[in-house]
Amino acid sequence: MIEIYDEEGYIKEVIEHGLSSDRWMRDLTLLVRYWKGEGKEVYISKKRVKDKAREKCQRYVRGWNDNIHYKNFNTVFEAAWKNKESLRKIKSIEFTEDVLNWFLGLESLEISEDRVKELKAVRPKVTIKKQVMNERRVRFLFTLFVWSKIQENYLEKYNMHYLRGYEKKFKENADLNSSFNLKNERNLLFDLGFININHALGIDAIFMNNDVFKVPVTDENRIVLSGEDLYNCGYWLEKQKYGYYICQNCGKEILKKNKNHRGQPNKYCQECAKKIIDGITLDLKEERVEAVCEICGREIGKISKYAPKKMCYQCRDKLRSEAQKKYRETHKKDSTSRIIQNSQTLDT
Repeated sequence: MIEIYDEEGYIKEVIEHGLSSDRWMRDLTLLVRYWKGEGKEVYISKKRVKDKAREKCQRYVRGWNDNIHYKNFNTVFEAAWKNKESLRKIKSIEFTEDVLNWFLGLESLEISEDRVKELKAVRPKVTIKKQVMNERRVRFLFTLFVWSKIQENYLEKYNMHYLRGYEKKFKENADLNSSFNLKNERNLLFDLGFININHALGIDAIFMNNDVFKVPVTDENRIVLSGEDLYNCGYWLEKQKYGYYICQNCGKEILKKNKNHRGQPNKYCQECAKKIIDGITLDLKEERVEAVCEICGREIGKISKYAPKKMCYQCRDKLRSEAQKKYRETHKKDSTSRIIQNSQTLDT
């Protein structure tokens, strides 16, 4: 399983910011390989590389003690020094529009009622409907596809994935929440014929044997997945399905799952929109004004000049409670009059 796609880019950040205390062995391995290979013009001899690596550990690894860690340090260093492979430089993957459309069209896949009953009998812990491929299962398969594309130039069996120990990373990449049961969903996808499971519980992405994955990439059909999207491929797939917009206040990406039926384009995320309604946010030009409450005269400080009403929180709450009380009284009178009318009708 490939954990870091662009090892060269990652190790340059390690050199700048230091080793991770939790994964110092991994970082040390990459650091030694970098200094031995790409960085050999800086640290030529083995002894010099070892001294510099030990210095990095002493400086950045929390709780480092040479007397305690020297055995692990020497073991990791020697293994990394003997490693002759160059660092990976996976910055992007390419695939065709047909592949993307294949994944986006999986949700329309329907199975018969008999098949649903059959699957429910075998997999009682999994939610199964006639449209069996929901969003999360599609993202599961798409993440397997992305991992396979990353591994194809480095591993012989690039379609084989062992998720034990990598469950958290897989869920983060696929944008799956903690309630998504990888084991149960994996078994269902096996029943549906998308994957195979070997004796060691490895997942073989056999859906990639489909002809659509064999179409060559050209300038006309090329799609490039790069940068952070490689590590958030599930969310990237959602963006292709729903589209997205950028909040004009905080710059956050928001999926267009909830359509605006008033014909106006979305401008703000939910948090910023709420603040704008309350009159306490900044707009893009920082156009704020000093204001006082229109009812009680209390100072409320700087608020957006686009706030519909300039009121303090106390007056706003008071008006809201009065409106609710008036609504309840009116509703109570209407219900009472209806009861009287019904009783009179029955009497007649």
